[in-house]
Amino acid sequence: MPVDHGPSAANLARWAGAARLRRRGNGVGAAVACDVLDTHGLIVPAFGEQLTAELRAHLPPTVATGNPVDVTGGGEQDVNCYAEVADRVLASGEVDALVLTGYFGGYHAYGPGIAAREREVAARMAASAAAHGRMLAVHSMFADSDAAAELRAGGVPVFGSIESLARGISAATRGAAGTGVPEVPLSPAEPITDADYWPARTLLAAAGVLFPRAALVRTRTYSRPPACSTSPTPAVSSSARPTRQP
Repeated sequence: MPVDHGPSAANLARWAGAARLRRRGNGVGAAVACDVLDTHGLIVPAFGEQLTAELRAHLPPTVATGNPVDVTGGGEQDVNCYAEVADRVLASGEVDALVLTGYFGGYHAYGPGIAAREREVAARMAASAAAHGRMLAVHSMFADSDAAAELRAGGVPVFGSIESLARGISAATRGAAGTGVPEVPLSPAEPITDADYWPARTLLAAAGVLFPRAALVRTRTYSRPPACSTSPTPAVSSSARPTRQP
């Protein structure tokens, strides 16, 4: 059963700000990916004429060159078509991210020769994403394959479901607008030497944290404070261990 391998912190940093996506897959799988990505608020733009023409010139005539690009049958003819498409799209500047969904990772079943080429293509796609500074995320039916491992080694996250992939990109996009580093006090505060309840409560109350009305009791003789009192001030001092009374 496919296992989802989520993105590393480094990949999440690379994903920040992603909004315009390009999907590549095969047939129904690409259509489903379109719907899932759209549900997560990710934009899938139409390609410009120049990019469309470049893709058409380097792919078999059976391959659809719109967005998504449908490579059904293309990988069987030449698995290198994945790397060709990836490099041209990532270099185009038309999208922030490339999503590959479907069968890639499964060509190893065709024999050792094509399995080796598939691993090479995986390494090329990862290198292309790094060279162009764009995101590449992969959903594969064979998320535990050698080709998938090659992608991960190159910094590309590989998922066993398109839903997990979409959630990952969406989460990274929502967290892209940072708020900066909070202001840090120039001088250190007094060290905390007592971690009991009442000192901790007093410290938090001084910082503005609200607590229910209470008083510190140190003796068996205790006068309840007025109902309106919210002060954490001790009522009586004694060497007895304090208990808490509402």
